Amino acid sequence: MKKYLLIALAGMLFACASPEKKFEKGNYQSAFNGALKELTKGKRGKNKDILNRSFREILKQHNSQYALDMRSGQVRDWASAFNDRNNIIEDYIKAKRWLSDDFDRQIEIYEEEQIVLAQDITGYYEDMADNSMELFFSRGDKIAAQEAFAHYQNAIQFDDDNDTLVVKLNQALEAGTIHILFEADSWDFRYEYEIDRTFKDVERKSGGFLQVYFEENIPSVDCRIEIDFNSLDIDVGKSTEVKEFSKRIKDGTETVIDTSGKRTEVDKYITVTGSVVIVTEIKKYDWEARSRVNQMSEFCDFRTRSFNTAFIDEIEYYDLSGDQRAIPFEYKTTSQEKFIDEDNVVGDLIDDIYHQVIRVYF
Repeated sequence: MKKYLLIALAGMLFACASPEKKFEKGNYQSAFNGALKELTKGKRGKNKDILNRSFREILKQHNSQYALDMRSGQVRDWASAFNDRNNIIEDYIKAKRWLSDDFDRQIEIYEEEQIVLAQDITGYYEDMADNSMELFFSRGDKIAAQEAFAHYQNAIQFDDDNDTLVVKLNQALEAGTIHILFEADSWDFRYEYEIDRTFKDVERKSGGFLQVYFEENIPSVDCRIEIDFNSLDIDVGKSTEVKEFSKRIKDGTETVIDTSGKRTEVDKYITVTGSVVIVTEIKKYDWEARSRVNQMSEFCDFRTRSFNTAFIDEIEYYDLSGDQRAIPFEYKTTSQEKFIDEDNVVGDLIDDIYHQVIRVYF
């Protein structure tokens, strides 16, 4: 516990350390941020000096890393260099009123180099994207089109006013989209409307490189998935259980004469019997469906699957006979139960099959 407390205190002390202390420890960015915060509050003191000294060290570190990134020949390193330099320029803009004019020319050079670097990065990504699109146009390779889309996106990050890139981006999105057509059919036409109504929602799964249709006349798709519902199996069964009851109850009074001839009225008891037939009815629903996948292109990687859903509805009621005074109260107060409306059950079963399909294919 003491160890954790010391660590926490050390963290708090570091966070509360002055910009000067942070500078002395080589934490130049933190020192810069702290000094800028103090200056913004009107606390000048040593903060302006710390701000300038920190910024100078930040530039030294940046220039060293920038040179390494640019020599790597990797576009991701160029992008990292670009973003780091943007952060430098943003810091300069925020702190300009307190920074020495000596930094002005260096920042101007940075800004000029940023324009050239952005053009280079944009061109690199655009060339990669164009090459991928050539694969699409020559082979119909939708994966290549999807890769092109990603490259165009990267290019736009460095040239977001380029309308041509936006057009190419949309072309790549369209070219890389996988089109899936769902259809559903039922052995019993009574359920077709509810099945169609439920499965129409599958179109909501469209997005990105996926376009989903339900029972539409689409001339060219990559996948055609048919969901065939078998006959709905409904089985009704009944079981009975008989319970016998007996009870001694008061049945008026009678006169008892003792040996001395004295007459006394006493309660008279009799034993009554009754029976209960407990009737249990069970309605079992079982429904199977199967998908058939027609792979219309190499970009359809779905497989045929089977689906099953079931529901058991149970009701209980009682037939009473004999003297009901012998029968417990719990059997005399229960009203006749009814099965759940079949249409409601069917709707729930279709919904369950639908969600199974969604989990499998999406």
